[in-house]
Amino acid sequence: ALCALILCMSFLPAVSETADAPLRVTDGVYREGEYLYRVLADDTAEIVSYMGDCRLEIREIASSLGGHPVSAIGDRAFSNEGWIEFYTDEYPDYQRESIRRLTVPEGVTRIGAYAFEYCFNLIEITLPSTLLEIGEGAFDQCTTLSRVSLPSGLRALGSLAFHDCTSIIRMALPDSLTAIGENPFAGCTHLQTIGVSATHPFLRYEAGFLYDRDQLKLITVTREAQMQNISLSLFLIPGLREIGPYAFEDTPVTAITLPDTVTAVGSFAFADCMELRSLTLPASVETLGDNPVRGCKALADLTLPENGRFAIREEALIDEQEGRLIASFIPATERAYNAYTDRSANLPETMQAYGQTLHLVEAPPSGWFEDAEEESIRAAYTVPDGITTIGAGAFDGVDVQKIYLTDSVHTLGEGAFRRCEFLEVCRIPDAVTVFPDELFDKCTALKVVSIPSGLERIGAYALAETKIDRMILPDSVTEIGRYAFKNMNSGWNAQTEVRLSRGLTAIPKGAFCGSSILAIDIPNSVTEIGQEAFARTNRLESVRLPEKLSAIADFCFFDSGLQSIAFPHGLQYIGDSAFRIDDYHGGSLLGAIEIPDTVKYLGRSAFRNQSELTNVSLPGSVALGDSVFYVCRNLKTVELADGITAIPAEAFEYTALEMIRIPDTVSFIGNCAFGRTNLAEISLPAGKVTFDGNPFAESPLKRVNIDLFHPNLRLQGNLLIDADTRTLVSYIPITAETACQIPEGIEAIAPYACCQCEFESVTLPSTLKRIDDYAFFSCNQVTDIQLPEGLERIGKNALYNLNWNIASLRLPGTLRFLGAEALYNYNSIEEIIVPASVSFIGLHALNAKRVVFESAPLTLEGNPFVEKTEEIILSADHPTLELVDGNVYEKQTRRLIAQRNFTPMREGTLEIAMSALNYYHTNEDALAVPESVERIDLYGSNRYYENYPRIYAVPGSFSEAFFDSVYRMTFAR
Repeated sequence: ALCALILCMSFLPAVSETADAPLRVTDGVYREGEYLYRVLADDTAEIVSYMGDCRLEIREIASSLGGHPVSAIGDRAFSNEGWIEFYTDEYPDYQRESIRRLTVPEGVTRIGAYAFEYCFNLIEITLPSTLLEIGEGAFDQCTTLSRVSLPSGLRALGSLAFHDCTSIIRMALPDSLTAIGENPFAGCTHLQTIGVSATHPFLRYEAGFLYDRDQLKLITVTREAQMQNISLSLFLIPGLREIGPYAFEDTPVTAITLPDTVTAVGSFAFADCMELRSLTLPASVETLGDNPVRGCKALADLTLPENGRFAIREEALIDEQEGRLIASFIPATERAYNAYTDRSANLPETMQAYGQTLHLVEAPPSGWFEDAEEESIRAAYTVPDGITTIGAGAFDGVDVQKIYLTDSVHTLGEGAFRRCEFLEVCRIPDAVTVFPDELFDKCTALKVVSIPSGLERIGAYALAETKIDRMILPDSVTEIGRYAFKNMNSGWNAQTEVRLSRGLTAIPKGAFCGSSILAIDIPNSVTEIGQEAFARTNRLESVRLPEKLSAIADFCFFDSGLQSIAFPHGLQYIGDSAFRIDDYHGGSLLGAIEIPDTVKYLGRSAFRNQSELTNVSLPGSVALGDSVFYVCRNLKTVELADGITAIPAEAFEYTALEMIRIPDTVSFIGNCAFGRTNLAEISLPAGKVTFDGNPFAESPLKRVNIDLFHPNLRLQGNLLIDADTRTLVSYIPITAETACQIPEGIEAIAPYACCQCEFESVTLPSTLKRIDDYAFFSCNQVTDIQLPEGLERIGKNALYNLNWNIASLRLPGTLRFLGAEALYNYNSIEEIIVPASVSFIGLHALNAKRVVFESAPLTLEGNPFVEKTEEIILSADHPTLELVDGNVYEKQTRRLIAQRNFTPMREGTLEIAMSALNYYHTNEDALAVPESVERIDLYGSNRYYENYPRIYAVPGSFSEAFFDSVYRMTFAR
């Protein structure tokens, strides 16, 4: 029963424990557990957003919500856009860090646009057989995604669906496909080949080129074509009519001459081809999309069709027929590039192993351009007469200080002036009604831009990263996009004035995050404020919320400088981390807050680290999320109204609470709910109470009041016991003791039950079956503890940093499960003997100089050893493990478990386990990886903080692709 309880409570937030029905967040959107969802017309559910805690890994997406089967993953539902980062004492945590291997349930037919974008840890995803559609950019920037198979019934694959998935080396397209968008594999720099059957209804793949056979259109170019180093024209299909959008993006092509059958070149067709020097377009070309040569810095020779439609005049490529400026050719400013690398350059470029030549996988050096002298930058540019449209990306990255658009211009394309880092002033004519997405994104010097009086829409990222310090929106503006003003005029000493349009009804996700606004008056016309809307606005002191606001979204005011907040009447939902402050900063909300009695949910970490809060009043109707007031260090008074049924994990941990009344309506108290407080006395509810750990960890309790005839709780000396589950819930230091004797009959020791206690010895009962996570964590004075026969489970960090006074530890012959770092300690035990009964061992669980395995099958989470392990003893007939050249492998899976020296990895190895390379290395340590490796399990912040050896890999192999992606993120991000 306890096992089931802990398992359930580990994955469900408090709202699911207390609410019989799903919680309404806004019109049509509900919350159940970790998900926001809506009900579709066919009575199925679409996931709107996943709200999972970054600390808990998710393996499977929910198959039903609110009693409705899940049929769709909505647009950006699991997106990591914005890279929400939490600063802690050890290393940053990221909101999507836990998304590593994921299974999409059967019944899902659609994955929406950008649903998993920027999920940087996503290694593998299993798609259901029912899937019919993958939306635009669905896996954009999933740089470590390597294992994905498209189901045989898939009908539509969206534009840029796998954009910049740089670890994918092969992909197969099913015959069921009836629609394919603009280059789904743009930027997949290691994609070797695409599988297309000879009977595919409209696709054809030949010699590295993927075509739409019916439309005679080139969709993408793979590495197979690039590595052949042959003339492009040899393999273009006869009669080719179109080069599709993004077809050659980020390929190392140097010169291209298109055949005279081509009539159209798509938008960004050759984008970011950094080595492209010559491009010849034949007279047959009638259509040029938006800036096909964006980012082609080396392009010196561009031959245009001799049909009079396209021309280069006044340093711009122009479609004379449409009056469209396609691309600016203002010369780039010459600046010196100062390169540096975090890795040693003392290793040779190649090595011989496995009978072939392997190449060193190196990230490109990081660096910076020297500041350009102002007089060397183009001072101003005026768009030529007659231009009506500035195409998408037309001025992307151009070095110019001022741009003037003539009155004839009425339409601007997406990202038209993106990344113009020297642009300070831009005149926009009054005819313009839309600022499209990314219009001035990353124009970091832009201070002045004219706002047309009839402007109606400002798109996503339109003015992000600019230096604009005054933004007065005309009332004609009815819509602003995601992150429209992200980091606008950011900086500690910056101040920005903002006036919102009275025509707005919604403020979307991240709209003003990171900006330097001091105050904001949100008009009453606004009924929705999205996630992160004002996150990291650390200078924001005051805000007026609209009267009809029913929800404050997750991360809405995360890391803001608000000193007070008045909640509108009718507010029902305060989301996860809505007012959270980073662990490195003190809070700014002063004094007391009262949560309105209309609020039904107060989210996980909603007020975390608001260290200036002193008083909180909570209504009986509210369901609380985990860690809701965690580290509110001056919070002394909390009033809990009758009606509250659950106090979740870490709810008031690290507060200044000295006393609190727990209503008798409470039936659940979470782990560390009152941990590390100043509580000296507490009275527990009279009714049955369940726990998922020790609610009072490290609090100085001296008195616990429990009814003599309490239904399930008993106080026996210093021990709080749940008699129903035979569990030691908490060791309470009512009296000073040097020894802890746990009575016979106890079967489980709860998570954190005795963590950091100061006794010196522990006597465990013969009836004990489980020691749960962190149960004796850092009890570093304990020198005497005997693990009884009958013990079946030792949880994660359960015996972490005990001061074992033994040379050899033989684990009980009944033990089955040993969690991650379960036996980790600073002073290694000389020897640990693992009995045949053990079937699962977690990461770094075996902290000993010598580890002996009895012969029995094992499941390993990853590398169970630590850097101090010097000797591993395995019998030759061990059914699971084997030693080869001192390194540990799994026999059946051919998985590397622990690479303990730098001999070449075993030929035929298929997988590299989690933390298999987690040892301390010098910059000169190098490891050869065979071509056979097809799965590598690296994850989380480890990619930034673990010191991996330098890798030698076969060109074109999965290992080369994966480590190249990892090194680029680690050293160039």
